[in-house]
Amino acid sequence: MHICAGRFRSTGNGFMHNCKRGVMLRWMAWVGLVLPLLVACGQVEPTLTAAAIPSGWQPVQQKGFTLALPPAWQVVTAEQTDVGGTLDGLGTANPQLRATLEQAKQLFAGGQVRLMAFDLDPTHAAPGFTTNLSLGAVPAQGAALKQLRSANAAQLRAMPNFANLADSDSKVAGLAAAEFGYMMQLQDAGGAAAPLRVDQYLWLYQDTQYLATFTTTPSQFDSLMPIFRQMLDTLRMTK
Repeated sequence: MHICAGRFRSTGNGFMHNCKRGVMLRWMAWVGLVLPLLVACGQVEPTLTAAAIPSGWQPVQQKGFTLALPPAWQVVTAEQTDVGGTLDGLGTANPQLRATLEQAKQLFAGGQVRLMAFDLDPTHAAPGFTTNLSLGAVPAQGAALKQLRSANAAQLRAMPNFANLADSDSKVAGLAAAEFGYMMQLQDAGGAAAPLRVDQYLWLYQDTQYLATFTTTPSQFDSLMPIFRQMLDTLRMTK
């Protein structure tokens, strides 16, 4: 999921750069590939430790995981009582997010998004775009990680306005993960190119597939990427 704000709009038939056939397989619409976590009989599950939470960061606890976010980040979770009202209030306070938040309502309504967070640090502001994190989870349906990782990469390469895929092994909370880094291009309201840079992690835990996606502008990527990785380092999977 790539959360776009302000003057940016989708270039395809789906929400945010034609997501219906982008990073995720079709049957999932938004949050992705279904990957099983298979723990063989007698095999010890990985130690699911997390880094210490930095001073001043806000802890976030959701079903299946916990993590921490910087103090200036605004978080919206699926477990809040009134997600729609929360998004409306966030849009009133931050008009540049209104278009994004309307789209976010659709994602939460689909039941596959657990969390969205927006970087409201004024020193990170970019014209028409707000750096963001999304974290989704869906049930696994028996496909192997290796197979679906390959399928995901193939679909990314087939997308319009997409370039420079980097696919590498990684770990999230001690679990094997696939990391995808790439560039994507949207169009602003006047039709001008608007490039974005994405870093995405795919992993499995207890028969659930998780997808964390960080989206920012190319000019901010190098300075903000350490913050994203620090957020990911605080993530801990729970029973």
